[in-house]
Amino acid sequence: MAPNLAFFKRRAAQIALQERAGQQARNQQLDAAVQSLLAAHQAAIERNAAQALTEKRRDRLEIANTVGIYLAAVVAIGAIVAAWISSSDQLHNMQGQLNVMVAQQRPWLQVTPRLDGPLRTILTLGKKPEVFSVSLAFDAKNTGLTPATKIVFSSTVVVEGDGTDMKARDEAQEEVCKWAAEQAKSTGKVGESLFPNETKVLHTGFSGRIAEGDAFPYVLEGCVDYTYAGNQHGQTGYRMLLGRTDTLWKGFKFDWNEEEPLGNGMVLLTMKADSLQFRLTDDGGNWAR
Repeated sequence: MAPNLAFFKRRAAQIALQERAGQQARNQQLDAAVQSLLAAHQAAIERNAAQALTEKRRDRLEIANTVGIYLAAVVAIGAIVAAWISSSDQLHNMQGQLNVMVAQQRPWLQVTPRLDGPLRTILTLGKKPEVFSVSLAFDAKNTGLTPATKIVFSSTVVVEGDGTDMKARDEAQEEVCKWAAEQAKSTGKVGESLFPNETKVLHTGFSGRIAEGDAFPYVLEGCVDYTYAGNQHGQTGYRMLLGRTDTLWKGFKFDWNEEEPLGNGMVLLTMKADSLQFRLTDDGGNWAR
């Protein structure tokens, strides 16, 4: 039986149709796979972008937090500095007020020295005496509002007319004031005290060299140191002249008029001070601080 041409054509057409359908199906599957890949790729891109945005936001947040922390620290430090400055100013003001209160309430010592006995010297084995001494009494009064404690006297003598100028006098007085302050600091609780408005007679003395040649007045450079308010120091300076006057202030020559043997070749010589004057100078050296 001869093959039917129509059958073959139909069969070819069926095979072609099936092939096209299979190809179409494969194309659809391929398209679906491609779309799936594209979708997955797009999703990956979006995820990466979202992650990058999140990380960027996180970085920004961390930067913001860090900046915030630094700003808070700066503000805190500024507040501390401001508080310190304010506290320092307050302390300074309080200290200033305290100093004013202490100054207003502090003691002030007024002293008036006077001779308290004859001038004395010691003659040793017939040698000419070189140094004299004399006792002093001080009428001391506390004119302040609080007690003055650890009262210490110090003095030195210079000879008026021996070339000593005012600067040297002031320096000599500062030296005895320095010595008095050092003694007051080292005496502990020992020493005289004066309460407000109290008056006492306090005793000390001084010595000086006997001038050669022409007689000149003697100048006593003195200082009284006292303590108050724990460790604060007040001082009163005095500058006295010892000599004679008629119409002019002048010195004196030592006229030893009494003798008292002391033994071992020593003789105590004394000179009455009745004919001498002992007074404050007119050129400074009498002050309180």
